[in-house]
Amino acid sequence: MTVLSAERNAQTQRKHYSGKQGCHTRKNLVMRNPEKNILLLTPTKAGRYHDKKLFDKETSFRFIPPDRTLWLDKGFQGVQPPPKKVMMPKKKPKNGQLTTDEKAENRVISALRMPIEHVFAGLKRMNCLRHVYRNRNGQNDQFIFLSAGLWNLNLACR
Repeated sequence: MTVLSAERNAQTQRKHYSGKQGCHTRKNLVMRNPEKNILLLTPTKAGRYHDKKLFDKETSFRFIPPDRTLWLDKGFQGVQPPPKKVMMPKKKPKNGQLTTDEKAENRVISALRMPIEHVFAGLKRMNCLRHVYRNRNGQNDQFIFLSAGLWNLNLACR
């Protein structure tokens, strides 16, 4: 292995390293409907990138009808597409506390977001998404898209 290829490999590893999770990760954004079907699955990106940055770069979200409400988590703080309604939990202010009304609103938002967590769990039933991937590079999208298709097929067969 040459010095150039070793540097390139180190840069690739650095790009995929997420300091928050403490390991090399990959990331996708998922959009679902009320029946838990996956409507949109973005291509796989390095886990180092922030959710909001991925959301801003993804062009598919621009085609969401203006009458729809986006229910987002705190990772999307700062996203405010002008024609759309955005609902996300309130963050605790620095050196402050949330009011009881804000806490109650956060609980409601969390309860309404729970089905997307069920979708993530359904995708992870295919263990190749949960465990360390040790095969060829470039096949990450195939596994996540296959898992999403099987999830939607599972819902259709119920």
